[in-house]
Amino acid sequence: MDRQAQLISMAYRLSHAAVAQDWDDLARVDSELAELLPRLARHGEWSPVEQHALQGLRDAHREALACCMRESVQLDARIADMCAHKDAWVAYALNDDWQESQA
Repeated sequence: MDRQAQLISMAYRLSHAAVAQDWDDLARVDSELAELLPRLARHGEWSPVEQHALQGLRDAHREALACCMRESVQLDARIADMCAHKDAWVAYALNDDWQESQA
């Protein structure tokens, strides 16, 4: 596969994993990308079409990062909410356990 095709493929995979919120696949693609880019760069100067594909990959990576950041903010808020209502969660769990033991 030529460099342009590899860059386009990686951009697609990043975008697909980010949109699907498949964090395991996104991490895997990101790791593969970290290994692939230096290898591709060793093959000399980037042609104009390869530079265009590389820019598309940068854009896809930026969007994937934005998805991760949004998810992180949502998880932080959920964890903060759970911490703020920890007593209620514990009481609910204890009540559920008590009801199961009475059945």
